[in-house]
Amino acid sequence: MKGKNTSKELAAGGFTVLLTVLFLYFSYILPTGRLFFFSLSTVFISVLVIE
Repeated sequence: MKGKNTSKELAAGGFTVLLTVLFLYFSYILPTGRLFFFSLSTVFISVLVIE
């Protein structure tokens, strides 16, 4: 694939999944900030889709 850096895209996807799962876990552990952590976990997915 000319002009594409697939390893960079793969690393960005893995990092995004890591952050999403981490913040979903935080929403389970800290119920007082549940809505905040849910909304923050969706931000990472939307950034990846935009990228």
